[in-house]
Amino acid sequence: MKSNDVIFAVIVLLAVGISLYRKYLKKEKEKDRGTVNKPSGTGSFHSVRDDYEPYSGKHPGSGSGKSDA
Repeated sequence: MKSNDVIFAVIVLLAVGISLYRKYLKKEKEKDRGTVNKPSGTGSFHSVRDDYEPYSGKHPGSGSGKSDA
């Protein structure tokens, strides 16, 4: 490796390190405030809200429950 390659590699690694450190500081700052941003739309099916109640006779998307037509 030439000296130019070494200098370039050091600059790139330094830039990546600084970027990661800034991201870490931002995350720690949010954690101290207690407002860590969680990406929306992630999680299990328990986080999905719907009106389905299995023993009530109400079916999803059917409005107000069973209809005796």
